[in-house]
Amino acid sequence: MNHWILDSVAERSVTALKTADRIQIHQQLLHTGDPLNATPNATFDASSDATFDIAPLRDVAVMLELAALDLILERFEEDDDKLKLMRECAADAFRLLRVLPQNDNPISNAIALLRMSALAVLGDKGSDAARLLRQQAWQLPLESKNWGERTWAGIIDVWLRLFRKKGWEDRDCVLASVARLRDAQSEFEAKYLGEIDPAHAKHAALELIGLYHLAKAAEIFALFITDGVVDGNYQVRQLLDTHFDRVLAVCDVTPMLELEPLTRLLAAASAQMVENSIWTVTRAVNSRVTQFVRALVDRGRGDRALFDMLPPQRRSLAEKGLLGSSRRAVVVSLPTSSGKTLIAQFRILQALNQFDAEDGWVAYLAPTKALVNQVTRQLRRDFSALSTPIIVEQVSPALEVDSIEMSLLQQTDKAYQFRVLVTTPEKLDLMIRQGLEKKMGRPLSLVVVDEAHTIQSANRGLKLELLLATINKE
Repeated sequence: MNHWILDSVAERSVTALKTADRIQIHQQLLHTGDPLNATPNATFDASSDATFDIAPLRDVAVMLELAALDLILERFEEDDDKLKLMRECAADAFRLLRVLPQNDNPISNAIALLRMSALAVLGDKGSDAARLLRQQAWQLPLESKNWGERTWAGIIDVWLRLFRKKGWEDRDCVLASVARLRDAQSEFEAKYLGEIDPAHAKHAALELIGLYHLAKAAEIFALFITDGVVDGNYQVRQLLDTHFDRVLAVCDVTPMLELEPLTRLLAAASAQMVENSIWTVTRAVNSRVTQFVRALVDRGRGDRALFDMLPPQRRSLAEKGLLGSSRRAVVVSLPTSSGKTLIAQFRILQALNQFDAEDGWVAYLAPTKALVNQVTRQLRRDFSALSTPIIVEQVSPALEVDSIEMSLLQQTDKAYQFRVLVTTPEKLDLMIRQGLEKKMGRPLSLVVVDEAHTIQSANRGLKLELLLATINKE
């Protein structure tokens, strides 16, 4: 699917993105000086300070942002092709904007950061934007005597914090900042409007109304990311849309070249962040999952509090139905430290809940003793916050079942029965062949195979494949 704006910048877009990648290499890795010298016809030289003509990057980024906005206006959510194209436009615009130099004007610079962050979320690169915002500070006149400037600064600051999501710190700052703006309104607003030329007073007043609604939307979203509900309402998107629509209604009365496109970006990005929220992805599954989510977002975790799912996690759990109750095999292929274990943990909780009456158990298979130990520690730590304890045990990779393990496997007291068993594929295969799984009298409800690419191993791969086939058959 094509778009007229994209067709007009197709060749320039390819060149600009390649240049942006080179600039990022300089910024992130080479540290050979400032590569952002706006010199035409510059060449890339990794051995010395390189110069680049950044004007084409800025021009293409503007065009890509316009294309994304146009697709948003066409209600991209109702068309998968438009949604995919919008994501590509937003992601490419973010790649270009993040390497451009900062603006000297604090508010203009912060607005550029905000637009870039919104585009990143729409392009499924929200974690990249959050990391960038944690590295890059912004300065805003939050205590300005000019109420218009102060309001703009406050709104930009709270929304940047919502994109950054630096644990509970940013959430609390958002709520406190909105409260301060509300308290200061009576002191500064009347004087500000009274000093404006009457010909421009209506425009200024309408702009303030729009900004107040953006502040209320930020407050609603800040409450949602930690609580999953706002004033008893789980349909937070409807609440947000109410305030974004009122901002756009203000923009219909009088043109606001800065506020309207920014609001449309924030509205679309906040809708995506709601979809990415851990509350949305895991809603209405079961009580164990809800307890686990509350533990992940708990204030005690500080900066480690988890508010969002990464796009692959969202697709696996929500869009692909991994949190559903259907019996299916799913392969999740992601890079190291990208959230595969969390996906497995949610599926484990779903399986345990589904087979709770039968005291079903889960086998978590890892290829090495070291990984068995690591996974056991992590599962015990993460599941410890649940009100109903989930006992996680491990058995050694040795190709025999000793008396201690036999006692563990055949435990009849429910208070001490394991619900998750971490071991190697070979050990589970031995247990099944010796009939221990049947002697336990409890059904094997789910098998999680970590590092499943070992199935291609010449020796261990065949055994793993036969094990999975046996489990699938029986």
